[in-house]
Amino acid sequence: MNFLIPCEETDDLDFIIEVNNLLTERILEFKPLDLTVTYVKNCFDSKWLKFSGTAMHEIAIWKSADITIPPFNPNRILNSLNFYLVDKQYKRTSKVTPLHINQASSDNLKRRINDVSADGIFIWYSSNSKINERGSVLIYSVKYGDCVVFYANLSKCANGKWKSTLLSEK
Repeated sequence: MNFLIPCEETDDLDFIIEVNNLLTERILEFKPLDLTVTYVKNCFDSKWLKFSGTAMHEIAIWKSADITIPPFNPNRILNSLNFYLVDKQYKRTSKVTPLHINQASSDNLKRRINDVSADGIFIWYSSNSKINERGSVLIYSVKYGDCVVFYANLSKCANGKWKSTLLSEK
């Protein structure tokens, strides 16, 4: 399995290894055709799990069906990498349409993750884990029209190891 999560200067290598392990577990379970790896500026909390956007600028909406792309502001997206399965290896591809776009939050209510991929894994992970000593991971696994979502908040312990302080899967 390729190491698909790059380690940047502000990342704790052990955090990146944990994120890569979480992704690898999902890849082995779901065997997706494509992957999207998105690097998000700073931590994000569990409210992003199934968060779709807002209506009338005030009402937050989380969808249990027709899961949408998490509406991260494009200013928070530091990098996004796309991969496609070729000969049992994930090869990097270029994607013309970005996953996160400038739009009204209510417009995101119609941007279903299944419309982007019918057989894929999307992972978002946070930057600055070296300084913050904590990090976030959000994974959406799409297969046969279903979407399984996962969120973990990881923190660095006194012994230097990383552990999940909140683990949620639905």
